[in-house]
Formats: sequence, C-alpha cells, structure tokens
Amino acid sequence: MTVTALTTIIILVLSIIMNLPLILPIVYTIAYNVARVTGHIVERDNIKRRIHLPKLTIQIPIKGENPKYIIRNIRSILSSNYPKDRLEIVIISDDERYTYLDIVNTLKETLSRRSLNTIKTLWREIPKGGKAGALNDSLNTCSGDYIVVLDVDSVVDRNYFKNIVRYVGGRRKVVMGTWLAVNTRESILSEALALTQEFMFTTYYKYKYKLSLPIVFAGSGCLIDRSVFDSLGLWDTSIVLEDVEFSLRLLLNNYEVAYTDRAKVYLDVPSNYRSLLIQQSKWAYGSIQLMKKYFKRIITSKSLPWYKKVDILLYLAQYMSSLSMTTLSILIPILILFNLLPLSVLGVFYGILFSSMTVYSILYLRYGLRRGISLIRTLRYMGRVSSVLTFIAPRLALSSLKALLNLSIPRIPTPKGVKVYKYSVSDLKLEILWFLLLLLLVIALLLKYGSLYYILWHLMLISGYLYVFKVMAERKI
Repeated sequence: MTVTALTTIIILVLSIIMNLPLILPIVYTIAYNVARVTGHIVERDNIKRRIHLPKLTIQIPIKGENPKYIIRNIRSILSSNYPKDRLEIVIISDDERYTYLDIVNTLKETLSRRSLNTIKTLWREIPKGGKAGALNDSLNTCSGDYIVVLDVDSVVDRNYFKNIVRYVGGRRKVVMGTWLAVNTRESILSEALALTQEFMFTTYYKYKYKLSLPIVFAGSGCLIDRSVFDSLGLWDTSIVLEDVEFSLRLLLNNYEVAYTDRAKVYLDVPSNYRSLLIQQSKWAYGSIQLMKKYFKRIITSKSLPWYKKVDILLYLAQYMSSLSMTTLSILIPILILFNLLPLSVLGVFYGILFSSMTVYSILYLRYGLRRGISLIRTLRYMGRVSSVLTFIAPRLALSSLKALLNLSIPRIPTPKGVKVYKYSVSDLKLEILWFLLLLLLVIALLLKYGSLYYILWHLMLISGYLYVFKVMAERKI
C-alpha cells in the first residue's frame, strides 16, 4: 500500500468520525420519517395501568453544590402528584463534614417537618468512586422498589413519577425520561444549548426508540428496577460515564432501556465555557474508556443483532469527533504542503463535511421553526454551538488522549449557575496556541498555492475561534 493510499484511508475514516455528531441525527431522522410514512414504526408505548404505585427512592448525589439547587430539586419532587408515602429522597454528600452539616441545617431551616420525614441525608467520609461510588454506597439505605437517579440541578415535572413508572416491566429494567433546559435565559450559551439538547433528545432517544434501536440512558431522570443491581452488579466506579457503562451492561445482557417523553426532567445546561468544558471533557474521556472496555464484547455479543452492534459502536465513536477534528485540522494542511494529499481526496473530505453540515442544518432549522423559534434566531443558536464546540475541540482531544494512555482526569462536578468567568491568557493557553497554529497553516497554504480551496474548512474553524474570543472578552460566556 502506497503512502498516498494510506493517507487517503486515514483522512476518510477520520472525516466520518469527525462528522458522526451530524451524520447520526440525520440517519435517525430520515429513518424515522421513512418508517412513519411507510407504516413501519414499532408501537412500543404499551404502558401499564398501575393500581398500586411502587415505592420510589430518589438518589441525589452532591458535591460542592449550592443548597438552593438541592432545595429546588426536593421541592419539585414533593410537588409531584405521586403519593408522598411512596417517595423517599436520599441525599448523598461527598463534601467536607462542615459543608455537609451546613446543608443539613439549611434543609431543616427551609423545609417543613413533613417534608423532612421523606428525606435521608448521608455523608461519605471517604468519597471514593465519584458519583458512581456515592450511588453504590447509599443503595443499602434505599427502601424503594425502584431507584430514580437525579442530578442536583434537576426539576421534575409534576407528572414525572406517575408517567415513568408506567413504562417499566418485563425486560424493561430502566426507563429514561426526556430532558429540557431549566436555565434557558442564563446566557447566550445556555440559550443555544437548550434547543440543541431538545433536538438531540428527539433524534437520539425518541426516534431511536421508535425504530427499536438500543437506548443508552443518561444518568439523571432515569428509573431503575432495583433487582437489576442484583443481576448485573453496581455502578462501575472506574468509568467516568457510569450511566453509559451501565447501559452497555444492560444491553449486552438482553435487557431493554425504555424511553418516554411523557416523563419530563428540567436541568441546567452549561451557561459558560468552563462548565461546558468540564462536562464535555468527561464525555470525551469516558467514551474512550468504554470503547476500550467493551469493543470486543459488543462485536462478539450473541444477544445483539449486527445493526444494534453498529449503532452502539457509532454512538460511542461520536464522542471521538473532537480528536478526529483536531487531528485533521493539522494533518490535512501538512499533507497538502508536502504534496501528499490528492485534490480528489480533499474534495471527498469537503463532500462529507459540507453535505453533513447542510442536511443537519436543514433538520435543525426545521426543528427550531416547529418550536416557534424564528429562522434567524435558530441560525444564531446553531452558529453559537458550532463555534464553541470548535473552540473546545483541542481540550476534548486532550481528554481523549489521556483516556487512551490510561491517564486520569479530575472528577469535577459540572459547575451550575450563571457565573461568567474572566478568562486570562493562562486559562486559554491551549486554545490560543491552537488558534495561532491554524492561522500559520492557513498563511502557509495561501503563500504556496494562493487558492481559497485549500483553506475553506480552516477559515470556518478560525471564524469560530474569533467569535468565541469576542464573546469571552464581552464576558457573555
């Protein structure tokens, strides 16, 4: 195999991985609409009418959280229409002892005695294993038939519990509710991420579930049959994405994860760059961990048909898009400068990129318009998210590399709230260096070839960086 042929294959594979976050929603949306029109949608909402409602334990792990989020969460639970004698709230704190005691006192001062009777608080003196460890250590304290895991910033809909328990049963050991943003107006970033999150939940959960494709549940807002822990074991404390890891175990053992958009959970989306960076870094790191741990088991699984294996692997691979983007943003110009990349290959790269962007944009705009958002505003949201994800890519690539090399990353909870940081040069040194490197490569290509064709993609990347630098200087994110 020649060097040119090898580089061509590498470029094309990395191009597909880079564009997976665009390609997968396109595939799911088209497949769903074709199945709906042709009458091949599988009706899976065979919900149960429950005369006797099961007891639920709501686990809320906390560390370094503002008490107002804890109280907001508890009040939403107690304001639901589920019988209060069938609810139990367990708060697990990994804070310092004095912080934990302050939280307990705040709860006593703020909540009624009747509300406090529903709540148990636990403090972990040795907080090992992060969120997964907190959930495991508190499980013996839980008396519910089913476990509901909620992040501290969650606000459940009044009908959430009654709606979600109707979907569990048989091989359905876990039910995932839908996520909506509660802090849409906190910043220009949270405003844009709110719509993007809704769009992604529609494609990755609603459409996939209707197509009988495997659902990988997200940790907050899920209901779990307690018996499944006896069958499959506890949460894996060695994996950053403990919810995705548990989903894979369920799927590999022939269990089903159900989804319903009738059970609504409202959560904070990141409102600034730092919060988004912490969240996305964990996802980039955890996806590599899971791919390393489960790739062979997924491929060789006898319980999963081939198309479900492919779907699960593609789901995990999409979080490697930043690593692919970062690699290609350097590899492509270097290969062009040394005349190692045929123009035809660059054309195929552009074809994959721009066709994915175009179709995804049409679907995103269509979704925004159906939500009653104007065309211009939806375009702005899409541009903001795209720019920030471009800006964040080198950091996420670094997290992916750390996972590949088995280097640990700190388990920091995603910061909540509207706080906007004043970023210094030292805070953004990697982003600035990467921006300058892209700029130098663009200049080198222009000097050698004098054609915009070679730098179209890089001009898009640079424009994203300039936008984020601007809104950071204005302290908007």
